[in-house]
Amino acid sequence: MATLLTGSPRVSRSPIWAPKGNSSVYFGGGYLFYSDNPEQVSYQHTADAGYWLNRSYLTGDGQVYLWHENGVGQPINHCLLIYNPNDFPITVYSSNCGKTNGNGDSDSNAWANYFRGKSESVDIDAGGYGNLFLQTNIPAGNNFGVVARTSIRNANTSASASAYFYDLAYISDSGNASQFASTVGSHSRGHAGAFYNTFYFDTIAPTDRINGMAYTVGGSGDTFSGSDRVYVWDDAPSSQGNMSGPLDGNFGIQMDIHLPIKNNLGYDSSFRVFIGSIGGYAFPFANMNGISAQYFWVPPFQYVDVIDTGTIKAGGSYTASFFAVVPAVSSAPWVIGAAPA
Repeated sequence: MATLLTGSPRVSRSPIWAPKGNSSVYFGGGYLFYSDNPEQVSYQHTADAGYWLNRSYLTGDGQVYLWHENGVGQPINHCLLIYNPNDFPITVYSSNCGKTNGNGDSDSNAWANYFRGKSESVDIDAGGYGNLFLQTNIPAGNNFGVVARTSIRNANTSASASAYFYDLAYISDSGNASQFASTVGSHSRGHAGAFYNTFYFDTIAPTDRINGMAYTVGGSGDTFSGSDRVYVWDDAPSSQGNMSGPLDGNFGIQMDIHLPIKNNLGYDSSFRVFIGSIGGYAFPFANMNGISAQYFWVPPFQYVDVIDTGTIKAGGSYTASFFAVVPAVSSAPWVIGAAPA
């Protein structure tokens, strides 16, 4: 039986890069409301100054991913503001959510709360506003954000409904925003058509205990040549810095991983699944059977073992199935591989 590993040491590896072969990825789950630009929020990006950080018109089920740093120089507040444009009341429910509010923090702990099933909901009258995931008095310099499953429903019939989502940061006037904040740098903002991506990798048969074999995801030059990245559409006009394009890093994406491993060693052996990055520091995160394994500040080209497969008979195979995410502050391409134990 496979076991999730915590506390594994960081190990330098030079994995053999497995070819794509028959590997495939499928996009699903619903919309992704994604907001990481401007990443550092200054006063001119706040609702007090007349701006929202992101806005999209969304329908039904999906995911919200918000990630920023408080660069205002004083405490601010943050929420997902929701407008109901319908002539009937709606309920917006989150079955899984986690929040970040800390100096220099990743959102790894937010993802852990997400997988624990933390929930929130709000009822909104026709033509009215409501909010979810409110955080108040976020200190200057703190990273803050949200990762959450969301569902928009007609409160009378439970049928799928639509609403406007706003990513809003403010000091005291949450009602003054009327347009998109200008973007800064290259991070993404907008909405995508999927957040739950299922990866079926081709079988690998690693024999090198030190280096193993691996695939890469989340970058333009990864195993899938970048086709595993969802496309994010930014509704902002070009004058505000439209950031439409592929989502580098797969941030905000719940990756459903299926990694078949064949034992070609000639004798029975267990194998270890490892995660890391070749793009920069990594915060490896894996979830299996409702339990999460988290690691912090793993340097590039170093890896941590996250799963022990248990014994695989000589000539036999085992598919390691688990969830993986790329927490904020990590860098891509992300590496997922295996080596004999």
